[in-house]
Amino acid sequence: MKRRTTILISCLLGALLVPAAACGPSSEEKAVRAAFQNFLEGLDRADPNQLWALADDETHVFFDELARETREGIADIDAHWPEAARPAARRAIAGDFVGANTTGATLFGHFLDPRRLQAPQDPSARNIVRVEMSGAKATLVLESGETLELMSDAAGAWRTAIFLAPAKELPWVGTLRENLATVHANATILGGADNDAAHKKEGANTP
Repeated sequence: MKRRTTILISCLLGALLVPAAACGPSSEEKAVRAAFQNFLEGLDRADPNQLWALADDETHVFFDELARETREGIADIDAHWPEAARPAARRAIAGDFVGANTTGATLFGHFLDPRRLQAPQDPSARNIVRVEMSGAKATLVLESGETLELMSDAAGAWRTAIFLAPAKELPWVGTLRENLATVHANATILGGADNDAAHKKEGANTP
């Protein structure tokens, strides 16, 4: 009983002398832990929307730009390719599963592929041993020995960059970018040819 009383008094004194250093987790640490639970729930449910909300700004920029390039590629194909050649050209830039209205979020959902997405089944990979806070960065040390880094964005939300590196390393992403570059180059050539043909036609119709 004496040892327990001593611990309790020490805790109370610490709270009085240094209010910011409470015996329990700080509000920021609680937010970090809540973000980690959301992350696990998103994996458990294979919910791309929930995981997209937890992805950091750099991840959003990467997928938003890839979606924009894909939309522009589809528009170029529809504008310049012969109709019979459009389906194959669309497939080459993922136009068979993403459309003209695709966004970074929808492309992110295709990247995740819920059929293959699995949350960690090892309980030790789901238990936080400690949270190391350093400014806008938080490192979660898990019971399994693994770590997960979260960063605080401008709004104070804790998000992760864990999806970005694997996305950049996917073979199909590299192939997609190469095919988009080819489509863009061909569209420039075909667009010039279309303009030349239009000018010739206009000249032929001039009295």
